[in-house]
Amino acid sequence: MEDIQGTAEPECTFIILDAAKWDQGCPEEACMVGDVNLFIVDPKNPSLAEIEIMIAEPESRGRGFGEESVRLMLFYGVSFLGMSTFQAKIGHENIQSIRLFEKFNFQEVSFSSVFQELTLQWKVTEEEGQLLLNTGVMKPSQCHPYEHAPDLAHSLMCQPPTGIAEAPDCKLLHVLVI
Repeated sequence: MEDIQGTAEPECTFIILDAAKWDQGCPEEACMVGDVNLFIVDPKNPSLAEIEIMIAEPESRGRGFGEESVRLMLFYGVSFLGMSTFQAKIGHENIQSIRLFEKFNFQEVSFSSVFQELTLQWKVTEEEGQLLLNTGVMKPSQCHPYEHAPDLAHSLMCQPPTGIAEAPDCKLLHVLVI
């Protein structure tokens, strides 16, 4: 993965598009509902990632975009990047997001009184990893390279990019059409 926004942490970002709008031929900008990200927390431990989801468009909330995007990103992290532990930091008043991550077996591991946020964590067991990998949750029709991202080195199309196991390098932005 690369540091694509000038941050200290390498990240992998997927833009979430509304499939219904996409199928109607709407331009990408009109289809965008949010994004989902993975950040490598500790470069010495690339199997640990922080996952973050944002459904920015209020009319798109509560329609399943968040759940499906988190499911796809967990699948991607486990199957293509070799990640085995995920953390989510969520404001303690954001009950909807807390419940979303609890659906995926995330457990509270800490609370920051300074930031008023919970840290939830999911350590992927071998059984859970196999279930996730065997679900076939990711379909080629759902994943597209984001054509406006410069220097896009590979098209996701749900195949692991060459060398990704040895050196994870999710380049720039990709799109999930959900």
